[in-house]
Amino acid sequence: MKDALNSQDAWIEAIQRVIVPLVARHPAGVGLRLIGGSRFYLLDRSSRFSRDLDYDTSEELAVKQAAVLRVLQTKLVPDLAERFGVETLVAPLEGKDASPSVHELQVAFRPEGWERPVVVSVQILSIVSLDGQENRLFEGTMVPTVSDADLVESKVIAIFNRIHLAHRDLVDLFLFQHRLRPDSAGRMQAKLARLGIGADLVARQLADFREHPDFHAKGIGQIVREEVEPIQARRLEESGGGRAILEAVRAILEHRLRLGGGAP
Repeated sequence: MKDALNSQDAWIEAIQRVIVPLVARHPAGVGLRLIGGSRFYLLDRSSRFSRDLDYDTSEELAVKQAAVLRVLQTKLVPDLAERFGVETLVAPLEGKDASPSVHELQVAFRPEGWERPVVVSVQILSIVSLDGQENRLFEGTMVPTVSDADLVESKVIAIFNRIHLAHRDLVDLFLFQHRLRPDSAGRMQAKLARLGIGADLVARQLADFREHPDFHAKGIGQIVREEVEPIQARRLEESGGGRAILEAVRAILEHRLRLGGGAP
């Protein structure tokens, strides 16, 4: 397997596939639910690869971060040395790049012959979920996660709640729009209200999509080219590329979810 790890993303995925069952089987992982693009990729076979491992928790973020840090330092580091022959450093992200709402751990290692280290990010945060925890089978291990609806709805919230828009959220919403529920419009209103995301903020972001379609189509297209499997990326491009994805997401937000005053 080591011989096949000839790219950064191949290494990141290999390490993710070690971390996910390790966390799921350890007491420190109780109360952590796999979410985000990594959940879509690893558990739902998404065609978009996610370089971050995201976990949701209802517990204090700093406490869960410290618990996971100990597990990765004592269990993951020797495991990676045995499997891949790499020396690994695990440390929390600190300083100006750290966020109070996302507690991040960085797993860094340098494969033999590489000039730069590979970094796997493990992020612990809290999302608004209306459904209970679910458990999904992943390579022989039951991995805690959230419901399909809560997961795809968290992507909608991310579109309006990030300081800087991430076009990968639009791609994920497009790819997994079928996971929205018939009552997702009402669920989204409840979630946005709980987070204090007002109608004015939602309206501004929707207006930005309308007023700057070329910019957003370009950003979406870049995600498709760099993070989506090549055959699927080509099919997305053949179907209209970034502009088509943008228009589809706008329709989901404005009409299906009735955000910004859109009609169903």
